[in-house]
Amino acid sequence: MFVLGPIASLTAVTKNQHPILHMVDIAENPTGKTVEQTGVHQIALAGMLESGAVLGFHYRGGLEAMGGKAGKPLVWTIDGEKGTVLLEEDPESKSMRTSRHYLNGEKVVIAPDGKTNTGRAWAEFAKGPGGKYPTLDDAVQAKKIVNAVARSAEEGKKIDI
Repeated sequence: MFVLGPIASLTAVTKNQHPILHMVDIAENPTGKTVEQTGVHQIALAGMLESGAVLGFHYRGGLEAMGGKAGKPLVWTIDGEKGTVLLEEDPESKSMRTSRHYLNGEKVVIAPDGKTNTGRAWAEFAKGPGGKYPTLDDAVQAKKIVNAVARSAEEGKKIDI
C-alpha cells in the first residue's frame, strides 16, 4: 500500500479555499449561478515514516489550469540515495492517469497497460496467494491515515499513527 513505507506520525492543515463556486456551462462560460462548497481544497502535511524518513505532502485542488508549477495540483518529489524521482499531475486531469514522471531530471515514459488501478488489482488477485493487491487491512490502514489527517487539521496537533 505504501510507496515509501508506513507513516509513523503526521501533522496536517486543511483549508477550503473556495467556499463559493461560480457555475459555468458546458463551454465553460459563466452562468451567473453560485453554489456553496464545503470540501477542502488544500491539504498540507508533514510527518515521519516508520523508516525515519521525513514526509512532506501538499495537495492543491481548485486550481485553474495554467502553466508552470502554479497550475499543478500535485507535484511529488522523492529524494533518495541514487537520485530524485518527480511525479507531476496534469492540471486538467481529475486523476493521476495523466501524470508525468522524471528520474534525475530526465522524462520517463511509462507505457500504458490499458488497465485502471482496479483492473490491475483484480489481475493481481487472480494470481492467487502470490498476487500483490490491496487487502482489507490496507483499507483499514488508509482510513487511519485519512482520519489522522482530519484530526490533526481539526485539533492542530501531531498525530501518531
